[in-house]
Amino acid sequence: MIKLIPVAQLKPGMFLHALNDSRRDHPLWRNEFLLEGDHVQMILDSGVAEVWIDESQGLDAPGGQTREAVQQAVELELFFAVTAPLPLIDPPPSAPGPASEPLPMMRLDWQAAPPAPPVEPRTATRPPLNLQRATALCLHGQAVLRALFHDVRLGREPDYADCIQLVHDIDASVVQDPGALISVARAHRQTECTFVHLVSVCALMLSLARKMGFNPRQTHQAGLAGLLHDIGKAFIPSHILDKPDQLSAAEYDIIRTHAARGHEVLTHSAGRLPPMVLAVCLQHHERMDGRGYPNQLEGLEISLFARMASVCDVYDALTSHRPYKDCWDPGETLRQMAQWKGQFDPVVFQAFVQTVGLYPMGTLVRLDSGLLAVVVAQNDDQPLKPKVKVCHSPRDTRNIDIWDLDLAARWCKDQIVGVENPDAPAAGPIERLWAATSVCEAP
Repeated sequence: MIKLIPVAQLKPGMFLHALNDSRRDHPLWRNEFLLEGDHVQMILDSGVAEVWIDESQGLDAPGGQTREAVQQAVELELFFAVTAPLPLIDPPPSAPGPASEPLPMMRLDWQAAPPAPPVEPRTATRPPLNLQRATALCLHGQAVLRALFHDVRLGREPDYADCIQLVHDIDASVVQDPGALISVARAHRQTECTFVHLVSVCALMLSLARKMGFNPRQTHQAGLAGLLHDIGKAFIPSHILDKPDQLSAAEYDIIRTHAARGHEVLTHSAGRLPPMVLAVCLQHHERMDGRGYPNQLEGLEISLFARMASVCDVYDALTSHRPYKDCWDPGETLRQMAQWKGQFDPVVFQAFVQTVGLYPMGTLVRLDSGLLAVVVAQNDDQPLKPKVKVCHSPRDTRNIDIWDLDLAARWCKDQIVGVENPDAPAAGPIERLWAATSVCEAP
C-alpha cells in the first residue's frame, strides 16, 4: 500500500515512491527507490515536508494517509475553495512615484493604467478563443523577452518599456478571452520554454490579481512582476536550463541562484520599477512554512505579490513540457498543489482555484455518462459545469468525432464525476484539442 508520511518518520529500508513536493527539477525527484545510506538525510536537508512510501516494497511507518484518503480530502477542499466566498484581502498599496526620473512610457503606464477593453458578447458564430491574435501575442512576447535576456547577459541596462507594453497587451487578451493565451502558450512549450513560461505567468498573475480585487494599476504591476520573475535565468547556462535529464545537486544549486541574481539586475532599475516587482523576483521560491529559498522567509514575511507568483509559477511549470519532464494535466496539477501543505498561502491558493476553476482548461474529465472530455472554457456562474469537448467514449474504441458540450446548458443532464488520468486512451487528442478554435454555445 502506498501512503503519505512526514519526512521525520523516514528511515533506511523504506521504499520511496515519490516526494510530495513541487520541485520536479530537484535531484531527488526520480524513479522510486529503496532508501539506503545518506538518502534519508538528503531528503531531510531538501526541505520536503512529506513523502509517499510503498510499504509493500520496504519497511512500514506508523500512521500515514492512504492515497484514497488524501484524494477525498483534496476534492472536498477544492470544492469549498471554488464555492465559498473569498476572505477579505487587503491589496498592497500601489507603488509610490519613482524616486528618479522614469522612462516616459513607464510614467504613463504605472500612473494611469489604461482601462480594460470591453468584452464583446460571444455568439455561436464567433469563436470564444481568439487563437490567431493570441498566437501572435505569444510569439511577440517571446521576441521581447529574448531581447531582454540578451541585454542582461551582455551587461546592458535593460529597457523595460517593451515589457510594460507587453503586459498591457497580455492583459487585454486575458480580459477579452481568459483562456486563449494560456492555450496557445501550452502549444508552444517545446521551444524557448522559459520565455513562454514568463508570458503565461504574467497572464495568470493578471487574472489572479483581478480576482483578488486589485485596482488596475496594482493588477498591471502584478503582471509585470510575473513577466520578470525569472529574469535571473539569463545567467544560467543553457546546458543546465535545457538539460533533458535530472539535474545533479551542483546543477540544482546553480539554478537556485537565479532569484538573487535576477533581483540584483532589477535593483539597478529600482527607481523605475515598482518595488513589488523586485520582491517577486527575489521571493517567488519562498514558502509559507519557511522551507523555500533564498532566505527561508515564512508567512507574511513574504510579500503578497510573491505569494501570488509562487502559486502561478508552480502551476504553469507543472502544466508545461520541459526538457526534463512531461507536463501534468491541469486538473491533476491543481489537486497535487492542494496536497502540498505549507507551500502556498491558503487564501491566495483559494483565489487561484476560483481563477482557473475547479476543472482548469485542458483538464481531462470523466462524465457521468462514461464519456471522457477536455475542459475548454469556464462558466463563471457555475464553476462545477464548464464547457468541454467530448473526445472519447469507452463504448466505442474507434476515434469518435469531437463534439462540444456545455455542461451548464439547461438541456444537459451530464455532469463531471472525476478527473481522469491523462494517460488514459483519450489522452492522444488533448494537445490537438488545445488548438481547437471554438466552443459551441448551447442552443
